Amino acid sequence: MSETPVSSNPVPTRSPRSGLAVGIGIAALMLLAVGGLLIANLASNRAASPSPAPTAVARPPAQPVSVTILHTNDTWGYLLPCG
Repeated sequence: MSETPVSSNPVPTRSPRSGLAVGIGIAALMLLAVGGLLIANLASNRAASPSPAPTAVARPPAQPVSVTILHTNDTWGYLLPCG
């Protein structure tokens, strides 16, 4: 009697068609998602009322701001650098 040959490769191999099917499925899901986003964006743009055109209005001059910078080399996240 002849014995059946035992493969030295323990990992089963897939056919090339299974990879193609997975790729086509992923591409179809991506196209579906992009299409849904485009449709939602177009629908929201049609529903929104147009914003009025901006007008050129001069602002009053800004007042000076006083800024105090406190530095600490604390790495534990305490918020009291002076105490």
